[in-house]
Amino acid sequence: MSDLSKYIENFYETKVSAEWSEDQVLDLKRCLEMHPKVRSAWGGFPVPTDCTIEQACRQVYQEWANAKSVIGNHMHNYPTEFENWRKKNPKNNQWLEIKKQYPDTIVMVQNGKFYELFHEDADVFHRTFQTVYMHGYVAHTGYPISCHDKMIRQLKHAGYISIRII
Repeated sequence: MSDLSKYIENFYETKVSAEWSEDQVLDLKRCLEMHPKVRSAWGGFPVPTDCTIEQACRQVYQEWANAKSVIGNHMHNYPTEFENWRKKNPKNNQWLEIKKQYPDTIVMVQNGKFYELFHEDADVFHRTFQTVYMHGYVAHTGYPISCHDKMIRQLKHAGYISIRII
C-alpha cells in the first residue's frame, strides 16, 4: 500500500458512517485515490503537506457526498440497504411498514419542531418544493412545523392526496 493510499484510508475512515455499505466505502476510497485534486496535492512527495492534502481530500469528499445526494443515487434505489436503515430507530421501521402497505402515501415523521421526509417521499418533496436534501446517502428533507399547513395544501394541490404523519 502506498503512502497516499494509507493517508486516504486514514482520511475516509473519519468520514465513513456506520450505515454505509461496503460498496459506498469503496466508491469513496476510489474517488479519493483517483481524483486529480488529491493526486496533485500529494505531489509525489514522501511526506505530504498535511494542510494541502487534507484540504484536497475534504473538497473531493464534499463533491462526492453532494453527488450522492441527488435523485437516483440514494440508498432507496438499493433495497438491500433498507434493513440497516430501519434498525436505526423505531420511527424508521414504522415508516417502512406504512410504505409497504400504502406505497402511494407520503409519510412524514415528526421530529421535534420539524417534519422530515425520507427516501421516495423526500424525492417527491424535493421535486415539488425544490428543497435541498440533508447531507447523506439517505434521501432526507424536511420543514419546520410552522410551515405545515401551507406544505400540506401545496402537496394536495400537486396531487398528493394521501399523507400520513408519524
